[in-house]
Amino acid sequence: MDQDSSNSRFSLAHELAAALMPEPSAGSRLLAEEFGIEYDEGAEGIDEDLHSSHSIDNPQLLVTEEGPSFADELEDTPDHTSIRDQHEYDPVFGSPSAIRQKKPKKPEQDAMEVLAQDLESTDKFLSHLRHLDNDPGSVASSSQQPALEKIAYDVIRRLDETTRDREGQVRELLEYEREFRKIAGQVGGDDVLGQLEELGDFSEEESSTSVPLADPHTFPPPPPILGPPTPATTIPQLAHLRSFTRSLVTSLTTISEQAQVNGVATTEAGRKIRALKNKLGTWRTDWDSAERSRIKIERWEAGISDGADTPDGADTPHGDASSAFLSSPSSGGQKRTDGRRIVQEHLQAFEVALADAGMKTQAIMASG
Repeated sequence: MDQDSSNSRFSLAHELAAALMPEPSAGSRLLAEEFGIEYDEGAEGIDEDLHSSHSIDNPQLLVTEEGPSFADELEDTPDHTSIRDQHEYDPVFGSPSAIRQKKPKKPEQDAMEVLAQDLESTDKFLSHLRHLDNDPGSVASSSQQPALEKIAYDVIRRLDETTRDREGQVRELLEYEREFRKIAGQVGGDDVLGQLEELGDFSEEESSTSVPLADPHTFPPPPPILGPPTPATTIPQLAHLRSFTRSLVTSLTTISEQAQVNGVATTEAGRKIRALKNKLGTWRTDWDSAERSRIKIERWEAGISDGADTPDGADTPHGDASSAFLSSPSSGGQKRTDGRRIVQEHLQAFEVALADAGMKTQAIMASG
């Protein structure tokens, strides 16, 4: 009976109050978080002492007294801020217990102001992305670029313009060179080119009008060392040495690249020379063969019979081959029959036969 009455007097308000009291287990903390109530660690054992003393002094109330309603308990619940303002003494150490301090909350801003700030930053970011691919010299992009970027863009733009101008000049010079080569390849082209006026020496004009400049490939002397040498005073010397070494490495790299280019060009020239040599050898062989054929045709037209393909003077040089063939007849000395006469006789016989056939055909046609 006592147990049932004690269970009935604990209402939902007691459960909420018990959730506020810290306990060794984590169930109370989870229950407080579930109901959305702030968990207070300094209020341990307050309600338990009150209920225990009240039950000891008045044992009759356990049965007869009804528990307060939920509304009354909510009205009687003290404010937690007032509890926190008071110093709570730890029963073990007899000193105020440390109260957990909350981080100060930031003042809430208007949602429209936050949205406006976000939209403004987004617009700036989008405009910056939109102007990334624009021409660096345009007015819209130049007003939104930092000073350093403007200078860099101007330098790059000038370099691009200068490069385009130089490429155009190189193309014009190549066209002039092709025209000069075309004129020189014609008959009397060298004479025409020789009549052109020579261009003035621009180097002399520049030297006469301007002050001669120092050699750009020379380095200024290193700064002198004043006083005893220290690590701080040797830094300029080392910097000068590093600059000189870097320039030397650059020059050697350029020379190496030029040597490689010259090596490739030399190899290509050697290959072309060998191909030309082979071509000349082929032409010489063809020339000798044509010369031998010409001599044989001349002997055949002269009616000289060749007893052998290779005459006695075949071992003579190429320049004396014709004289050897003409001066050395065949061993038999027999004169060959002229083929042109035989052909002429056959042609005359064919003409007579054709004339006879024509006369007979006309006679048959006339009789018919």
